[in-house]
Amino acid sequence: MPMTVKGNPTRGLTGTTLGFFFGFAAVALYGPTAIRFKEAMDLTPTLLGLLIAIPALSGSLLRIPFGAWVDTTGGKKPFFILLLLSVIGLGGVTLLLFTSYPDGMKGMYGPVLLFGFLSGCGIATFSTGIAQTSYWFPRKRQGFALGIFGGLGNLAPGIFSLVLPVFL
Repeated sequence: MPMTVKGNPTRGLTGTTLGFFFGFAAVALYGPTAIRFKEAMDLTPTLLGLLIAIPALSGSLLRIPFGAWVDTTGGKKPFFILLLLSVIGLGGVTLLLFTSYPDGMKGMYGPVLLFGFLSGCGIATFSTGIAQTSYWFPRKRQGFALGIFGGLGNLAPGIFSLVLPVFL
């Protein structure tokens, strides 16, 4: 039975780039808000460092199995799962901040750390997005497409690190 392909290169590139942009943006929350977390939860420098590092650590480590998973199932399912986990992490920490900040945050280090771990899943979309983007473009155009994907996706932490402190 012949295999049919749904979609097109432009939609594929747009979807992966936007997904990576917003997935990577979820991680940017932890840097600019670190001082507020430190004050609200009375954190030691070590605990604060772990809290800031956990999203990047989880995202970096999850790139390996999810990138390999793309080879067997394609990129859509792993990409979606990573984005969903990232949204759960971002939603969870946002809910905690709205319901418990600042006075009720003292015992919330564990949940904030867990939500940071989940938010880090957004970084892991890089490995799935690279494979997915490469699939849609011939070799001659892959460099351009991957540059768009990586370049625009990596703008997210910088933009959100500049914007978040203004709103906090």
